[in-house]
Amino acid sequence: MTWNGIHSKWHYFVLALIYIGAPFVLAWIGYHVSHYGHLPRFSNFKYQLEEFKAGSTVKSLYELPSLQLTMNAGTSTGTVKVSLTLEVNQKDLTRLPDYEPRIMERITLYLRNKSFDDIRDSKRMQALREGLVAEIDRGAVPIKVSDVIIKQMVFE
Repeated sequence: MTWNGIHSKWHYFVLALIYIGAPFVLAWIGYHVSHYGHLPRFSNFKYQLEEFKAGSTVKSLYELPSLQLTMNAGTSTGTVKVSLTLEVNQKDLTRLPDYEPRIMERITLYLRNKSFDDIRDSKRMQALREGLVAEIDRGAVPIKVSDVIIKQMVFE
């Protein structure tokens, strides 16, 4: 066989690698996509390991006092009453009341920076929860809040 006029064993090796190696790579990709829905993300392995370790700890719920905020809704104003519960590690539960004023301030500032329609839209509820978790984590720095449960959100 000649390839551009050159005949060598190197070309046979490259062709064998392509014809034999490519099906194995495609089979590996197909296996991961069919079983997991995506290819493995090796860069997130450390994050997934930390998440697994965090998931093995005992979680507890801490109920915050209700908030009632008056917000602008374009030309009119509206009132929002919010009741939240925080999910934290059980060992941090006794320290959480010390950080409650800072947490409440963070929640109030976060909700005041949102428009009335953003809070009221059910499609944006997940983004609202994620934003609340991030803000609460900043308010309770040594304590890690793993989730926020919105118990009640009343619009008037």
